[in-house]
Amino acid sequence: MRILYATDGSEGGLSTARFLAGLSAQRDIHVHIVAVLDPKDPGDGSAVLTHARSALGEFAGDVTTATGRGNSTSAIVDFLLRTADDENADLIALGASGTSAVARFFLGSVAESVARHSQHSVLVTRSLKEPLQKVIIGFDGSECARAAAEFAVTKFPLPLDCTLSVNSVVPQPIFGVAGDPSYPMTP
Repeated sequence: MRILYATDGSEGGLSTARFLAGLSAQRDIHVHIVAVLDPKDPGDGSAVLTHARSALGEFAGDVTTATGRGNSTSAIVDFLLRTADDENADLIALGASGTSAVARFFLGSVAESVARHSQHSVLVTRSLKEPLQKVIIGFDGSECARAAAEFAVTKFPLPLDCTLSVNSVVPQPIFGVAGDPSYPMTP
């Protein structure tokens, strides 16, 4: 499995590394860490990449790193999607929030845009309080839901003691609407 792990060095970005570190200890996993830097930043991104690599801990698979430059959400997303294509990624993994003020309240705009526009599977992580023990897949019968369930079962290296549940919600009839004889209509 080839995973593109995108980070900006924030706590949200490093949560992805800690999540990946807890996956099944399979050596056939390749993680390509990518940090996208602001073009005005004089640094080379080595500190961000070092922190991300360190957060992976004793990760059993192969790890490579790269940096790119982008000064807007669209430039960062374009770079990540192109890199995922170039690396033949099976999965793009990134944190739910990064360094922007808006990210403190909502799913990060980069994470949302990557999830919305990627042709690859996308994993958006948040910090785990304990090791991954249970995964729930929401299933609505769509092709996307089927693909997600199949990916989780056949490709994703879940820990061996992790429980996987597939949940589906069945729509209930709406009562109390016009035309329902059990609902008295008053003028």
